[in-house]
Parts: sequence; structure tokens; C-alpha cells
Amino acid sequence: MTAAELDDARRAAAAVPWSADAKEALEQVLRELAREGVRPGDRRQFKTVGVVRAFAYLCGADAVRPEHLEVAQHCLWDDPTDQPQQVAQVIAKVANPGGMRVAQLLLEVEGVLGATDARNLADAARAAAKLGEVDRQLAALPAGPRAEAARGYVRDQLKRLKLASLEAV
Repeated sequence: MTAAELDDARRAAAAVPWSADAKEALEQVLRELAREGVRPGDRRQFKTVGVVRAFAYLCGADAVRPEHLEVAQHCLWDDPTDQPQQVAQVIAKVANPGGMRVAQLLLEVEGVLGATDARNLADAARAAAKLGEVDRQLAALPAGPRAEAARGYVRDQLKRLKLASLEAV
């Protein structure tokens, strides 16, 4: 990428408009954070608006939408010890509940896989049933690239689990 291309991308990202829903979601995120004692300064909030616009641009969106606020979890904190976790939870709850559900389900998958011995057929069968249930829950979420990628991952893990258990027989 040339410097001129980078400048063009910066200008294009800065021109991405905010939808009314995204503006309201950001205001709600800031109110919720204030209730939890996290109060990012004006400069940090201003920079966050630019980061979110850039993220929306990189996603190919024609406007900033509430789900683009997810990237703000990396900007809207001052204390790196516990505030990033608080900020991520607030943003997920307010701006991207579907994304939060996908993340929860993927953590559940990792927990199942970590506790499964694929050589034990009964253990593998229980894990496969759980992964199938997670796949169904992901399918019930609103369609989107993140949910589809998560479903692909779950299906791949299910195939690996089945292959490992077949090799053990």
C-alpha cells in the first residue's frame, strides 16, 4: 500500500457516516460505563469515534452500525487492570449482543473440547452432542459473518472429534 493509498483510505474512513442506532448505542455505552466507574476522557472518546469509523470502513460498511462499536473495547478504558474487561462486557451487551452470544458459545466449545478425551467413546459422544447443540444455537442467531465463521469452526471441531474417536477404535 502506498502512502497515497493510505491517505485515501484515511479520508474515506473519516467520511463514513454514523447511523442513528450507532450514535445511540455509543451514548448508551458511555452512560453504562460511567455507572460502572469507567469514564474515558474527551480525547479518548474522540479518538474512539475515528477508530470505529475506520473499522466500519474496513468491514466495507456504508455507515457505522452498532456492531462496529465492538472495536471500541480496545479504546474506552484508562486502567488496564480491570477496565478492558468491563468495557468489553458493556459494549457487547449494548452494541453487539449477537456477537457476545457467539463469543460465549465459542468459550463453551473450548471448555468441552478441553475436558474431552476423544479416545473414550462415551466421552467423545457427550462432547459431540454438546457441539451439535452449540451448532444449533449458532444457527438460530441472526445471520452474519461472525456467526457463520463460528459455525464453521464448531463443525470442524466436531469432525476432528469424530475422526479422533474413530482412530481410537
